[in-house]
Amino acid sequence: MRRAVAISAVALSLGCAAAFDVELARDYFTPERAAEVPVLSEAPPARIAAVEGLRTLSGELRLIPLRWDPVLAGDVGGYAVERAIGAEGPFQRIAVVMGRFETAYTDRGTDLGAKQNARESAGDLGDGNTYHYRVRPFDSRGHLGAQVSPPQPGTTAPRPAAPAGFRAYSQLPREVALSWEPSADPTVAGYVVTRSPSANGSFRSVARPEGRFTTTWVDRELGDLRVFYYRVAARNAAGGASDPTAAARAVTKPEPLPPINVHISERALGRNVVAWERNVEADLAGYRVFRRREGAARDELVAEVSAETFRVSDDAVGAGERILYTLLAFDRDGLESERSDAAEGQSVDYGLRAEIEGSSVTLRWDEAVQRELAAVRVLRDGFFGDGEVARVTAASFVDRDAGAGSTQRYRLVGVRPDGGEAPASAVLEVTVPD
Repeated sequence: MRRAVAISAVALSLGCAAAFDVELARDYFTPERAAEVPVLSEAPPARIAAVEGLRTLSGELRLIPLRWDPVLAGDVGGYAVERAIGAEGPFQRIAVVMGRFETAYTDRGTDLGAKQNARESAGDLGDGNTYHYRVRPFDSRGHLGAQVSPPQPGTTAPRPAAPAGFRAYSQLPREVALSWEPSADPTVAGYVVTRSPSANGSFRSVARPEGRFTTTWVDRELGDLRVFYYRVAARNAAGGASDPTAAARAVTKPEPLPPINVHISERALGRNVVAWERNVEADLAGYRVFRRREGAARDELVAEVSAETFRVSDDAVGAGERILYTLLAFDRDGLESERSDAAEGQSVDYGLRAEIEGSSVTLRWDEAVQRELAAVRVLRDGFFGDGEVARVTAASFVDRDAGAGSTQRYRLVGVRPDGGEAPASAVLEVTVPD
């Protein structure tokens, strides 16, 4: 009754003069119902001809499509699809297709029937497996026909072949580059790269490049002078993998050798010259020279020089200061050597000393140091700090104003020929007797 009212309402909405397709309206308001699958039985057998023209399509990834010709005569309610691992059976029903003209089915292996080299329960059909199929018609009451189609084989796509042209590139800084040829198999969706520290060791997966035409990969942050073995396998879209390639060996680039024969080759007041032997690496970029002062907690960078340099002047040393020098070499890829053996030494000092005669203090220092200087400033500690008491060009000075019973503190500061000052000497404390 409600359906009739609805159909009448549609007709009125179209107008009295409009032509009204009752069948179209009925189809609109009548929901489609899926045909119910009957309980199939062998007896009594239906009098239906055998299915003809059964054919399969091989080479698909973990599925096998089937088609057959419709049975045109008799009461045909649909078809039962059966599968076996061998041509002789036993066959197991894997699907029921309803309708005389529903003559296609794709076997994806989601049934519970037996499968080869695949999961026993519902899953897929595996790679490179051959199955055998037959189709039986049944009537509208679910009685199967006595005659079955001749079995037809179908084969899933095989596992991919291992990639060709696999190479590993050595002597790269802390990395290894890999390359291979793209697979010709259209089922390939990517690759699996595995790595081992030894040729016969356990290989573990380190990368899964996506895409059939992704044929390079770089393994980074490996350290210096490391040896690794690599393999690569192709994998299809369903997760099936090829056999791996033969292992390829690769070695990362070694860091430069530490500089050798580091020594202080020259000394002057306020200056040490550090020298060493040149490294042998062809791609060396240069050296870094470090100093550590006595009692210091960390090193100071003296200079960074080119690979052709093998001497550095350190002009920031104190008089009589003990210093330890080390070097490292670095190459064009930024790899650094270990530190060299240390060169330790004391910088040139003034050799300041004092002689007391009465209330006078005679200061003396090394003449070799004096010859390098234009003059020497003699400083004495006073109430307001150091004060210059003399500027001399000889290697001595007599302080006649020291005062009996006093304690004096002296320092020397050299003046270079260019007017610049050399580092100050250590303080010399002198006590004048009464």
